[in-house]
Amino acid sequence: MEDFKELLKEFMLDFPSRLSKFEQSALETGLDTHISIAEIHIINRIGPEGSQKMNTISKRLGVTQATLTVACDRLEAKDLITRQRDPDDKRAVTVRLTSSGLVAYSFHQALMDNLAESFIAGLTPSELDKLASKINSVYDKLNY
Repeated sequence: MEDFKELLKEFMLDFPSRLSKFEQSALETGLDTHISIAEIHIINRIGPEGSQKMNTISKRLGVTQATLTVACDRLEAKDLITRQRDPDDKRAVTVRLTSSGLVAYSFHQALMDNLAESFIAGLTPSELDKLASKINSVYDKLNY
């Protein structure tokens, strides 16, 4: 049990940086436009469904509006998003993916789908249920 706890602690510390490196490498080789990890995560939070309010995105990402505004300036300069004032609430700004932003979104989604599939390859339905339960338990413990 103690060995497993050490393995799990190492995994929790190491996994985020490994995933970021994996994502960044794939983005650099798979897309024409340079997109950082932070930028692709913003693109993911905007999503393909339509426009999102900036304050909603900042809350979901856990960043300030000012931080998100700077990042959106870069994304807009790369023609990945457009911003406009909300017609119903002039204080609010909505963000939408451009066609290039949708390409980046789709690329990242496919990348994450393939990675997830490789993680669960060979697991039985029962094992998948247990894994899903444990993932949800981790989220509950982190109050996510």
